[in-house]
Amino acid sequence: MGQITSTGLISGLDTDSIIQQLIAIESRPKTNLEQRNTVLAAQQTAYQTVNAQLLSLRNASSRLVTDEAFEATNATSSDE
Repeated sequence: MGQITSTGLISGLDTDSIIQQLIAIESRPKTNLEQRNTVLAAQQTAYQTVNAQLLSLRNASSRLVTDEAFEATNATSSDE
């Protein structure tokens, strides 16, 4: 059997447009969550980058705590 559709011919309303707008309104929360998820993922990446750089700085600075880092080396001159 064929499907009978009424696209506002009887009422004069553009039902296709109304339906599309309703679908768009219904999908807004999902779209907003997807956008928020994208922003949070970018922030997470930025925090991870900063964290890695801070860990690298901490590791580099931990070598400065030892006396060996500041021990003087003996130098000799070829022209006394």
